[in-house]
Amino acid sequence: MFLCVICDSACRLVELNPSKKKSIRIAVCSECGHAFHPSPPPEWIDSTIYNKKYHSNRDEEKHREFRQARHERHAQYLSRLQAQGKQIRILDVGCGSGEFLEIARKAGIECYGVEISDYARKCATSRGFQIIGASIDDVSDKFDVIRSCHVLEHIPSPRLFVKKAKKLISREGIFLTEVPNERISLFSRLRRYLFYRTNVISSAPHIHYFSPKSLKLLFFKEGIRTLEIATYSDRRTYSKANFNTRLRSDMVNILLRFGDMSCMGRNIICAAYIGRDKKILSSI
Repeated sequence: MFLCVICDSACRLVELNPSKKKSIRIAVCSECGHAFHPSPPPEWIDSTIYNKKYHSNRDEEKHREFRQARHERHAQYLSRLQAQGKQIRILDVGCGSGEFLEIARKAGIECYGVEISDYARKCATSRGFQIIGASIDDVSDKFDVIRSCHVLEHIPSPRLFVKKAKKLISREGIFLTEVPNERISLFSRLRRYLFYRTNVISSAPHIHYFSPKSLKLLFFKEGIRTLEIATYSDRRTYSKANFNTRLRSDMVNILLRFGDMSCMGRNIICAAYIGRDKKILSSI
């Protein structure tokens, strides 16, 4: 029997992609609903999979547009903190090539990063950023903001990660995180029900499949207050598309908009806080 990595409750095994040759099983918690791979492949845990090819695939035009919109959304949280007159030091865990750090630096924020990929770490260093190490365990300084964007789903033990991050956040600091909402988003549910693709998930090397409930519980278990948790979806664009592609994109965007309105968007964003400053609480 497997125990949930978030709440320690009993889990049941669910078969994924049963119609394909390589069906796999994940553990699903009977209490909080968190899902995870009980025995992920070794290459998902070490840095070998996050090579130049992995990051090159993410650098396609459509992915760059999605990431830019995501970075701008996250930057709004930093702007709210700056409005309080705070001088901010940020640690971006899983900073990639430093795209978000570039935005933060232009806003006058002191930037540092952590990145497991040798390739991405060299790219970020070439931009002039100080990359402290490959893991959050390499960090010892305090920061006003710790950001992890689409990182927690890759971490074998999310609770240990959050516990370490809590030690690195300054007294009135913010933990800003985002993860994909792969199992319970409206888009994923419609794919399963309309196309009879039972429990289909992405082929990305994700160990964990968070929901808003399980992500909030993760922070609660480590004594961190959730200030705001919401879901959103990246909109599809079609600057150079034909009529049929535009029509499909419009239909998908309508579904994504309904998903956002019903808290079933494709991404979960969460701002958490360990202090008690009421000004900070009201500004986020």
